[in-house]
Amino acid sequence: MFDFAPVGLAVVGGGILYMTLAGRHLLPTRNPRGEAPAGSDLPRLYELGTDLSFVHLPPDSSFDGATLAD
Repeated sequence: MFDFAPVGLAVVGGGILYMTLAGRHLLPTRNPRGEAPAGSDLPRLYELGTDLSFVHLPPDSSFDGATLAD
């Protein structure tokens, strides 16, 4: 039942050690307290370019509040 326990514990220990020591270098460097991008910055951030369209509906439209799936 515990035949693989020594190998499994060694792999788990090695993984924890690797993520503790080398994992921080794999993450992007950014300010954790930085502000989230504003809605107007998102198309530029995700490089959407011409693939983004906006639709303005009148408040009394039957599509108001509906999703694309509806």
